Amino acid sequence: MDLTLEFSDSEVAQVEQIGALLRLRFSAASVVRAEPPAQRLHGYAQSVELLIFGARGAEALAGLIGRVAQGRIAIAERWAGGLALPCRLDAPVRLELGFANHGLLNVMGEGVQCRYTGEPNFHASLAC
Repeated sequence: MDLTLEFSDSEVAQVEQIGALLRLRFSAASVVRAEPPAQRLHGYAQSVELLIFGARGAEALAGLIGRVAQGRIAIAERWAGGLALPCRLDAPVRLELGFANHGLLNVMGEGVQCRYTGEPNFHASLAC
């Protein structure tokens, strides 16, 4: 199953920094499934986390929870609105997230990993 995590409309449950590691845990990650390739099915996945290795610049993490209103990531200076799920990339990264509660996260790092913490899953959106 080819899934892409899309930052916008994802729900962040927790952001924490442990040394040089920044961890974002999603309660509901907005994802797109591209199977077959001609169709894009929107939905969500649970038990997803995003890790930024060698994180620097993250400040005031306490209020960074809830719905992501807009977000993007630059990997080796190339911007995208999301990441393959799962993936691990060892390259310079910059993550920018704007939350619905007006919180902002702007962090740089030396690598990124997007992964499931439990069983891989996909739930199709019921929105019309």
